[in-house]
Amino acid sequence: MATLIPLDLAAFEPKLTHEAQERFDRWRAIYDDMAQHCRQAGDWSWAGELVYKVASVRRMCRKMPQPVSLEHMDMIIELVNEHHRLPVKHNPVVTLTA
Repeated sequence: MATLIPLDLAAFEPKLTHEAQERFDRWRAIYDDMAQHCRQAGDWSWAGELVYKVASVRRMCRKMPQPVSLEHMDMIIELVNEHHRLPVKHNPVVTLTA
């Protein structure tokens, strides 16, 4: 007889301090809105780029000491913004919503 092994998916999510979580949520809201507008316009590749940018912050948080502090979150967001610069001038949907 097979036994079910419960998966704890939350165990792999990074732990954030309250301040770091608020900072991440404020930063993420902008990109979530832009991704939603891109989806509505049918530009799925740009929406994917925006979602990937947000997911990059979560991935980098996993490598930081847990819980991630506000200082670390600011540093991660700055690095991700610099690394994933979006050429906004090429996409009118992103330009209008930015």
